[in-house]
Amino acid sequence: MQYFTEAYNDFFKGLAPNNNKDWFDVHRKDYEKHVKKPMHKFVEALIAAVQKEEPKFDLLPRQAIFRVNRDIRFSKDKTPYKLHMSAVIAPNGRKSILPGMYVHIGVGEVMIGGGLYNIERKELMKIREGIMQDPSKVDVLLEDKTFRHYYPKGIQGNRNKVLPKIFKSTAQTQPLIYNKQFYYMRTYEDEQLISQANFLDFCMEHYHASKAWNRFLTSLLVRKKTEDE
Repeated sequence: MQYFTEAYNDFFKGLAPNNNKDWFDVHRKDYEKHVKKPMHKFVEALIAAVQKEEPKFDLLPRQAIFRVNRDIRFSKDKTPYKLHMSAVIAPNGRKSILPGMYVHIGVGEVMIGGGLYNIERKELMKIREGIMQDPSKVDVLLEDKTFRHYYPKGIQGNRNKVLPKIFKSTAQTQPLIYNKQFYYMRTYEDEQLISQANFLDFCMEHYHASKAWNRFLTSLLVRKKTEDE
């Protein structure tokens, strides 16, 4: 099924040099018809596809989709709108502390990924403890051929230069424990990709390739949470 047309890209191509409220208001009907509604239908279908395998991913599209408005409060760039739409398919949607799938659709740039990007200190400690307890599991996940095929860069994220002493011995054999983010991402520079009938299946292929990583990270967070309680 085709969810997006060239009109999706055309809207953002027009917005790029006219990123202001006046232009957006004039073209709001185009935004509603060619961007917002198609994105809602696509995310709704994506949620349904994931939920067949992960029943706990019970959410509505509005919980998953990020607003097109930019948060400009602390930014030097005061343009009010993003030049893409994005969503997080995970428990509790975009506010989830558990891993899921991230989809970003801009002009000539489709990004598909997941994992954990914003991690609180307590959750980071749980993940590092899990890696310390079973570093060989991380090696297996990193070396998985399907994961590497869809995500050649592997697990990405900012790293700490210094670790608590308890993790230093593990770091010698598993340097991923230095990470303070655990996400994976693939970018495709092809604006025709979203208008293809198999785009949903294409996204689901990426989801399946990363499923083992999501379950591993989730198991660490959920198991430790239960033990703490």
